Amino acid sequence: MIDIHLHTKISYDSSENPENYIAAAKNLGIKTLTFSEHCDYDVFLEEGGPLPDFKEYDMEIKRLQNNFPDMNILKGVELGYSRDALPYYRDLVASEGFDCVILSVHTLRGRGDCYFPKFFDGLEREQAFALYLNALSESVKCGLDFDVIGHMGYISRYAPYEDRALRYSEFSELWDNILKGLIERGKCLEVNTSANGSSEATLPPREIIKRYFELGGRFVSFGSDAHTAADFCRGEGEAKAILRDIGFEEGCYFEGRRRKIYKI
Repeated sequence: MIDIHLHTKISYDSSENPENYIAAAKNLGIKTLTFSEHCDYDVFLEEGGPLPDFKEYDMEIKRLQNNFPDMNILKGVELGYSRDALPYYRDLVASEGFDCVILSVHTLRGRGDCYFPKFFDGLEREQAFALYLNALSESVKCGLDFDVIGHMGYISRYAPYEDRALRYSEFSELWDNILKGLIERGKCLEVNTSANGSSEATLPPREIIKRYFELGGRFVSFGSDAHTAADFCRGEGEAKAILRDIGFEEGCYFEGRRRKIYKI
């Protein structure tokens, strides 16, 4: 499968050189890869966090494309959703010439990023998960021109509860609202393998991917969410097995914002 969720030193939370990803791809016989550097304007609004230098990013992608003409190196971005960030994102997406736009929920207004323990202060498990899923539902329907919803279930990576599983049965109405929104807008569901001990092999969990298929969803992408080249394409075999078992026959990536289909 084609890994479209990769972070390098352009992102604030990685120090990896992009050439190392290209070397890893070549070792696996892979010709296409998409860098998807963080742009967390949601964090910038809340805490004044760092934003990428898009001029530097564009120059880096062009340098890599010139240096590795045998590789299909694509320029993506991962946007951290918040309602207040949408005007900035609309201008950014219209001006930067991305191949792929991933939209992810990391933060909630006034609580910060689910990554940090303070996010969960005063929240029972069901309350925290419901807050996250409502934000996810809002992001799907926000009107932004994106391609992929990233790592659905992100909150389960870091939740401090004994039971961190995000089950369809507990939030079926919310999950159906999210999945139907994706399908209605023709957007892609990312199968992300950075579950990080959330009790599942993928984000979203297998049962959510299956429900997406049952509702008629057919567009899936693969993302390792790697921040080091050692994690390039991690979990790809298991993700492929899950998708095939559910009934998926194709995966997709994006080039020039156009969906490209390949067999899995």
